[in-house]
Amino acid sequence: MTVKCPSCNGTGYIVTDCPYCRNSDSFEFTNLAHIKCNCCNDTGYFEDVCPSCNGLGVIHEDNKSA
Repeated sequence: MTVKCPSCNGTGYIVTDCPYCRNSDSFEFTNLAHIKCNCCNDTGYFEDVCPSCNGLGVIHEDNKSA
């Protein structure tokens, strides 16, 4: 039996803060040049494949009797 993945809520992806720019307050990143971030396109986050379901959005539930 398969059920919706609780980690990604069935989407297959998780949202992760961009490790390069994080779209944060400018005082934290004053040394970064103001160029478009290639990693996240200046959104500050990107979608990554869910590690729990490997992008499927569902997980297999074992039907073991107790």
